[in-house]
Amino acid sequence: MAHVKLLPWREFRTLRQLQQRLNATLPDMVALTVEWLHEGSYTKQEICKLLEVTAEELNEASMSPNTLHVQEFKLRDRAMHVYEEADRVHRFKEIAETGASTGTTLKDLGSLMIESHASCRELYECSCQALDNLVQACIGAGAYGSRLTGAGWGGCTVSLVPEANLKSFLSKVQELYYGQDLTLFAKFEAAHALFPTKPSAGAAIYTY
Repeated sequence: MAHVKLLPWREFRTLRQLQQRLNATLPDMVALTVEWLHEGSYTKQEICKLLEVTAEELNEASMSPNTLHVQEFKLRDRAMHVYEEADRVHRFKEIAETGASTGTTLKDLGSLMIESHASCRELYECSCQALDNLVQACIGAGAYGSRLTGAGWGGCTVSLVPEANLKSFLSKVQELYYGQDLTLFAKFEAAHALFPTKPSAGAAIYTY
């Protein structure tokens, strides 16, 4: 993307750096991504041709040791996810700071969580079938929103649930996700994997 604007692309290590250089908003960057990058995958050969470099030069400038073997890159999808997800974070923060704890506010926050998971699944491809099933179970059990949390490719989900509905929510998720699997392992996993928590301030350093 930097190359399109005739910028020294080797200087850019993150999409954020490009956004700052262009002095663009996140929605602007989403629009530019759609305009500048084609759908589907770029081959390594195609990227080298566009940048007018050899594969060795590309490896040295942009690849890490664990990605040297990769031959295809979904540049548009990945950039779209990064810019749209960053925009969702800002919107979530704004709603949380300015909105009251009303049903409408919680629905708006939940919608952003649902959008986030869909993007993780479709654009960044860091979800998996088990996580997708769990998200659907949580939404089906009454969550305003649900998404994977952590790096993805397995792990956990986080859901936004009214406190008054917590007990029925946990029971319904257990029913929908674990179904009729009544093995000892399933019972143990369900008992330890489903738990409530409350939003709070993150880690902080206090100085005196």
